[in-house]
Amino acid sequence: MNNASIPLECHYNRTANVSSDALKPTWVPFTSTRTAEDVLDFSLQLMTDDWSSQRPSNVFYLGDMLHLKASVNLTGHLPLRLFVDRCVATLEPNQTSSPSYAFIENHGCFVDSKATGSSSRFLPRPQDSSLRMQLEAFRFHQDARSSLYITCHLTMALASQNDAQNKACSFVQRWQSVDGSDQVCSCCDSSCDPASRARGLRRRSRGAPSPEQGVVQEADAILGPFFIMGRSQPNTAQ
Repeated sequence: MNNASIPLECHYNRTANVSSDALKPTWVPFTSTRTAEDVLDFSLQLMTDDWSSQRPSNVFYLGDMLHLKASVNLTGHLPLRLFVDRCVATLEPNQTSSPSYAFIENHGCFVDSKATGSSSRFLPRPQDSSLRMQLEAFRFHQDARSSLYITCHLTMALASQNDAQNKACSFVQRWQSVDGSDQVCSCCDSSCDPASRARGLRRRSRGAPSPEQGVVQEADAILGPFFIMGRSQPNTAQ
């Protein structure tokens, strides 16, 4: 239990003679190393109507707006931008369960408003590391369950990579990009998957950006349960 001081010596075999031979060090930029080694912290939150904080209640009524915020911590990384690749609503915490409804698909096309005439859409970005969405509350037809789960596939891409595979498009009379480049939304009524691109290239959880898609990292985020009541919200006395 007494303090002790133990001297140590470490001996290594030289791989080159540093006094005479020239060495060629391998240089990796610091920012690239950080991007490759860090695991980004993705999140999906249910927010209040003014977006100031997380919503304390998980009960909604048909026609209410769900305010969803996807975000990621980007401290010390390359200029990156968050995208919501796909979102699916289910009655169970399993995105492959049935019934299901994909309200964002085709690499960032918010299809709910075009399919149902709702006001669901992406909202203007507060910053590249977050993305706001509003989804009109709904229930599955002929199913009495009121619980709902939302699973979104989130991706981080280079901020300059604004294309058909990295976009946030809403249908408001026409397809519009929240990032201002509406031409990237032109494929939302067809397919935004290039036929020549292998599906395996986009399933990257760590590592350098994909040369095909520019994706740095990606992850699934799940939110729920919250409950959609089938009757109108009662009026309160003024």
